[in-house]
Amino acid sequence: MLYPHLFARSHFTFLKSTLRVEDIIDYALNNKHKYAVISDFRNTHVWISFYKKCKEARLTPIFALELNYQNSLLLLIARNKQGYQNLLHIATYDFDPSKLENLIIVHIDGEKYFSDHENFFIANSEEENGVYLRENKFLNAEDYEFFCLLRAIDNQTLLSEEIELNQHFKEDYLNKSCELSQDSIQIKNIYKILSLCKSYDIFDTSNKLDFFSDSAKDLEKLSRQGLKAYGKDKNKEYLERLENELKIVIQKGFDAYFLIVQDAVNWAKNNDICVGPGRGSVCGSLLAFLLGITEVDPLKYGLYFERFLNPEREADPDIDIDVSNNKRELLLEYLRDKYGPDHLSLIITFSTFKGKNSLREIGKAFGIVGEEADYLTENKLPTKARGFLQRIIDFPKNTSIHAAGVIISSKPLCSIIPLIPKEFNLTQWEAQNLKYFNLIKFDFLALHYLSVLDTVKKNVENSLNIKIDWENIDENDAKVYETLIKGRNAFIFQFDSYKIKGLIRKFKPNSLLDLALLSALNRPGASDQIAPLLARKFSINNPSLLPPVFDSFLNETYGLIVYQEQVMKIISLVTNSSFGYADSFRRELTSAESIQKCREIFLSPNAKYSKEDLKKTWEYISRFAKYGFNKSHALAYAIISYRLLWLKTYYPSFFYTELLSFSDSPEHFSEIEEAGFSFSYPKMRYSEMDSFVCHNNSFFFPISKITRLSLAFRERYKKNSFSSTLEALKYLVSLKISKDDLLVLIRSNFFENDEHPHYWECNLEDIYSSLLYVDVNTNKALFELNLKDVKITKEIQEQYKKYLVDYIGVDLDKYYINPKFFEKNKKIYSILRLNEQESGTCRYLSFISYLRSQKTHNEIPYLKMRFSERFYMSSVVVYYGENVEELKEALVNRHAVLVTIEKHKEFFKVTKIQVLKRNG
Repeated sequence: MLYPHLFARSHFTFLKSTLRVEDIIDYALNNKHKYAVISDFRNTHVWISFYKKCKEARLTPIFALELNYQNSLLLLIARNKQGYQNLLHIATYDFDPSKLENLIIVHIDGEKYFSDHENFFIANSEEENGVYLRENKFLNAEDYEFFCLLRAIDNQTLLSEEIELNQHFKEDYLNKSCELSQDSIQIKNIYKILSLCKSYDIFDTSNKLDFFSDSAKDLEKLSRQGLKAYGKDKNKEYLERLENELKIVIQKGFDAYFLIVQDAVNWAKNNDICVGPGRGSVCGSLLAFLLGITEVDPLKYGLYFERFLNPEREADPDIDIDVSNNKRELLLEYLRDKYGPDHLSLIITFSTFKGKNSLREIGKAFGIVGEEADYLTENKLPTKARGFLQRIIDFPKNTSIHAAGVIISSKPLCSIIPLIPKEFNLTQWEAQNLKYFNLIKFDFLALHYLSVLDTVKKNVENSLNIKIDWENIDENDAKVYETLIKGRNAFIFQFDSYKIKGLIRKFKPNSLLDLALLSALNRPGASDQIAPLLARKFSINNPSLLPPVFDSFLNETYGLIVYQEQVMKIISLVTNSSFGYADSFRRELTSAESIQKCREIFLSPNAKYSKEDLKKTWEYISRFAKYGFNKSHALAYAIISYRLLWLKTYYPSFFYTELLSFSDSPEHFSEIEEAGFSFSYPKMRYSEMDSFVCHNNSFFFPISKITRLSLAFRERYKKNSFSSTLEALKYLVSLKISKDDLLVLIRSNFFENDEHPHYWECNLEDIYSSLLYVDVNTNKALFELNLKDVKITKEIQEQYKKYLVDYIGVDLDKYYINPKFFEKNKKIYSILRLNEQESGTCRYLSFISYLRSQKTHNEIPYLKMRFSERFYMSSVVVYYGENVEELKEALVNRHAVLVTIEKHKEFFKVTKIQVLKRNG
């Protein structure tokens, strides 16, 4: 018979169960049980989902925890709300014998700890307190192999091994019938335990941020101070806007939330942490701007508060704060210290199996590894494995941490929700489940671009003794936009992909609004807007696509609807409604169920607009509303982009030095050369151990790039500069640098160019001995130094060139094309721009860096090739030409080639390659 169970692990006991919450609920419903039990090992991750689904199914949810106690396994079951609270404590802080009140104890392995407890049972015992217990790990008998697959993935073993190893679990499936009679003591005790468990509500929305004596008054005071400092305290429009926002925020009870965010941002800015100008819809709030939370004046740019916090919708505010990624933890430490470690927690997330990752993991379990695994597809999997692949997608596999979310509570969090104790506590429940306890999420995101922005700015200020004030720079500086138009977009926020380069060149942005517009359109759904946008930007006469009454707020997007705020404005005008209503209406436009109702409302007879105008406008906004982008977000992020561009334009050496500190991308190296800089091998006079140094527009590679130097050299070396190589060698010997390391440095041309490196290599033995053995009294060499002359032949010069490449791993003379060639020959492109080619045929000047002869299955010969220029190597392309031997010669002798390439939708096709041999 299928009795109620007391022990069911869900798949949130990671990789040790295949049971989903739905399986556990369905089992109870199918067998007409009144209860359902969840009992994961030491975690509560799935409790909220389980609770909600039980309530929907009219089942009594029972919470249990499996855990270890003195090498024994216990199952603790909550009888009531107090027992549930005790389980939360145990789930957070481990087993606590003082927290056993209102809990039922079941010893899983037959031990008798706490036998004097009021409700104490022993699993599968014949004694009076024995209870039938099976560790359910999967639903049906046929799920055993899938369970073993999870174990194989967890243990990094083969499925076949796990099938053999886990035979003792083969009967641990939920739908297995129990042979015990209903009158047996073990079955009776199941029902006894269940009858002891009561139904109760676990949600609690009474929690508030009670950190202030009068948060509403404090918020109003701070915002009015901000308005006065901004010089708008007499401006009617600003005053009315602020009054309205304050009213909504205070009515909704979010005043304390705003104060906490304001304090965090203010502290960060005062403690040398770079904070972004804003993120998301909060930039539509004047209140946030006046508090210093954002740097975007919403009235200046036509942004709406209701897009951020709609008074007509029940939703929490969502203020996202970007901070430099290298200092986010400092801000978290401040918040933890201010509010207390028990009152702050980071938020858990769960990593799940996805397509490619699942393929690889299942392949490993079936013994597919190495190169075969790299090219594994679903069709290449064994039949059984393909079935597993469908099941494992979205299965949880481990915990992770929310990239931004932080919970702050005036009550100790462990009294509300279960935690994972760490340096910064971690919730056991995901963000979407915390709303049931009125715990508001604060978002502090680490943004690397801000770290770079801050570092470059400070380096410029400190080196040049100047002060950069972002508030006073020209946001429409043509020189800055020209940097982007030229394709120098390396590490420019939102614009650092090769795919957007072509659009930038065509669009030619010349204002902050243009930058925002570009970022809004650089998304899959909005791509249909690009062609008409380009046509309209550079056309003198642009007929209105919508009634002229809307032109005033469509001009910045060249007559097109791009932003959600524009849709809201149109809806508000047409329906004569508030922006709150317009925002709700806009959201309904994305719902298939609501679209017809929206259409009827929008097309209702209107004295202001003709029937034709309404119909035309409706067709447009109904088509593009779901692709609309948040203008607030686009503008705030455009500010970061512009500031990075500004630094790159006016202080390029500082910008690129920082870029090279974390990037070795060939595309970045190539851009640096295009910008007029060169690269040089490490030199003692200029180079640092681990970072690039710019001198006279040349970036010197770090010393660590010299691969054959010893670890002892790294530890002993101290930078210094000398006018001669001999003086430098003397210094290095004094640092106890070995002779082997000195030889590596000589061959790497590390010293001054007073003599050829071969000269110093030939004399190294004498120099080293002379410098090593000195008179302790006079500190003079015991042996006279006689340096011998050496002859430098062409062969020796070539050998030392090879040393450079061998020791440093970079050939600075290889595949070089003068950038001025492309300036003069506009219809021939650098191979660096291959990925920018959208369609049609283009010609590229490059070098062959890889060539391999292949044959198709029809025995047709072809070549697989790569093309290179300086540090960049293209992806593999295919060529069916006949001049194979000529191309092989070009590869060996580094002859340039003129390549004609057709771009098709999914691939490149090389149609012609012309070898350009050097004269002589």
